[in-house]
Amino acid sequence: MLVYCPECNVGYEVDDSLLEMKTRKLKCSNCGKIFTIGDLSFESPKSDSTEQKEIVVEEKIVEEPDINSNFENAAVAETEGAGELKAENTTAVVDDDNQNAADLEKIFERLSEHTEQLMAMEKKLPFYEKFWLQFKNILGLHFKIRWGFVLVLMLVVTALSVFNNRYQLVREFPFLNAGFKALGIKARITGENLEFQNISWEFFGEDEDEDRRLVIKGFVYNTLDYDVELPVIHIELLGSDTSLLQSHNRKLEDEIITAEAKIPLNLVVDNPAPTAKYVYLTFVDDD
Repeated sequence: MLVYCPECNVGYEVDDSLLEMKTRKLKCSNCGKIFTIGDLSFESPKSDSTEQKEIVVEEKIVEEPDINSNFENAAVAETEGAGELKAENTTAVVDDDNQNAADLEKIFERLSEHTEQLMAMEKKLPFYEKFWLQFKNILGLHFKIRWGFVLVLMLVVTALSVFNNRYQLVREFPFLNAGFKALGIKARITGENLEFQNISWEFFGEDEDEDRRLVIKGFVYNTLDYDVELPVIHIELLGSDTSLLQSHNRKLEDEIITAEAKIPLNLVVDNPAPTAKYVYLTFVDDD
C-alpha cells in the first residue's frame, strides 16, 4: 500500500503484511519525519494517549491563534469605528458651537445698530417730545401691564382733588351737594351766603318781680339765587371783655329760605347773664 509522509507528502510503497494487527513507525527519508502507520487501536494505552494528546495539542496550537486573531481584528475594527464616530460627533459639536456664536454675534450687531438709530432719532426730537418720552419712561407707560396702575392712580388723584375743592364745586354747581350728602361728606359751609340784617336786642325784666329775658329781632337774608336749608342759629352772650358768658341754640320754624328772600327773626333768651354786654349770632349745623 502507499503511505505518505504527513510532513512533506512523499509517498512510500509498504508491504501490507507488515501492518497486520500492529503499528509501525517509519522515518521519512526526505525530511526525516518519524510517523506511525497501521491500526492505532493495538497500540498501548500509554502510547495512544500520548500520541492523541500530542495531536490535540498540535491542533489547538494551530487553530486557536487564528480564532483569537479574528476576535482581536474584530475588536480593533470596532474600536477604530467608534473612534471615527466619536471624532465625527466632536466635529459636529464644534461646528454647532461656532454657528451659535456666529448667530449671537449677528444678533448683538443688529441690536447695536438699532440702538444707535434710536439714539440718533431721539436727538432730532423737539424738547416737548423728549420730555414726554421721559415722563412715559418714569411712569412705565411703555408697558401695557402698567396702564391699570396708572388709571387707578389717576382716579385716586381726581378723587382727592374733588374732595379738597368740594366747597368751591358746590358754590359753582349746587346740585353736586346732593351727591356729597349721599356720601356723608359735608360740601357746604353752614350759613354761607346767609346774612343777618337789622339785628337789635333788648333786655326785659329789670325789676325783681319779672323774669329776666333777652329779645333779639331782625332778618335773615338769602343772597343766593336758589333755595337753601335754614340752619340752626347759635347765640353767644359776651361780657365787656368779650369773654363768653352764655351760649344758646335756636331752631327757626322755617326750614327753607327761598332764593333772595328775607325771613323775620325773633329770638328770646331766658335768664340771660346780667353782665352780658355783647350778643354774637352765627349759624351751626343741626345736632
